[in-house]
Amino acid sequence: GGRGVFPDNVAFRREDVLMGDGDEESFDVITCLSVTKWLHLNHGDDGVRRLFFRAHRMLRPGGVFILEPQAWASYKKRKNLSPTHAANYDAIALKPDQFA
Repeated sequence: GGRGVFPDNVAFRREDVLMGDGDEESFDVITCLSVTKWLHLNHGDDGVRRLFFRAHRMLRPGGVFILEPQAWASYKKRKNLSPTHAANYDAIALKPDQFA
């Protein structure tokens, strides 16, 4: 197949969304599956806000952001994995049901 024709026009990347330098590429679709809980527990509300900010900047006009947030109840099961997780859990104000 030629360039720009499926499957040559599909690329998958994995990256740490918090480590971006502001000089992002642009995409038609960004998927974010089963990571918001971990961003929240490791980086608090600021980590989730950074995810939304970067996804917005990286999407082309008309692009789609597919987000799979984890249920708030699942956070409690993991909050005691580290002192950071516990402190961030207690400080979270932006709950998953508020993401939409």
